[in-house]
Amino acid sequence: MALRQDTNRTVNKFFHLTKEAEKYRTKERNAAQLIQRVWRAFNARTYVRYLSEQATQIQRIWKGFIARKRCRALRTAEERRERSLYFSACAILIQKRWRGYQSRKLREDYYRRAQWVHTVSLASKDLNIDAEFKAQRLQQMQQEKLESEASVKFEEMASSLHHLVSTRAIPGIFNSPFGEINQRTAYEVPLDQHLWDAFHNKYTEKKNNHLTNLAATGGQHFAKVKELGKIQSPLKSSSKSIVQVGLQSFMGKGNYISNS
Repeated sequence: MALRQDTNRTVNKFFHLTKEAEKYRTKERNAAQLIQRVWRAFNARTYVRYLSEQATQIQRIWKGFIARKRCRALRTAEERRERSLYFSACAILIQKRWRGYQSRKLREDYYRRAQWVHTVSLASKDLNIDAEFKAQRLQQMQQEKLESEASVKFEEMASSLHHLVSTRAIPGIFNSPFGEINQRTAYEVPLDQHLWDAFHNKYTEKKNNHLTNLAATGGQHFAKVKELGKIQSPLKSSSKSIVQVGLQSFMGKGNYISNS
């Protein structure tokens, strides 16, 4: 009887435990799967890290080997190039020395040629100096010629503008009423003075020519002209005396006016 009761108690306990186990079976299975997943992921990551480290190590060793090999090749090529340059420079120096010796001793006299070059250089320097002097002289002559032509043209123009010269009553257009500062000049001389000088020179030349012609021909008006030459012009100051009025009847050029 007691055995039966123990059997029933054991069976009930088994079913109760089975039921409890069935109740937590899903949770336990999920927990077990989670543990397995985490463990397998850890193992996979560890293995992958190991493979990566080994691959990196292999690549580093291989790249180091290739780089050292390439560096040795470059160093060898550079040494060969430097050695070739050194031997080439030595050969050029030897050839230069030998050719110089051969040229000086067998072909031509070096010192005589140097003296000839020095003589030619001196002659060329003298020739250059002479050419520069001639060029400067020619340029100066051309400049003087241009200035002379410009001066002649200016005098001709000024002699044809005698009607613009200033008088005592009326100032000319080039004689500024505001003083000498505002006067226009040419060749550092006021234009009004140029006009007066040109007029005076032209008038004096014509007067002298006319008097010479009269004296040569013995003209009957010579005495009258000399007498009229002493007449004082009403347009001039007492310090100047020109036969302007007297020669009007001989030259037919109209009234000449004086500078103020």
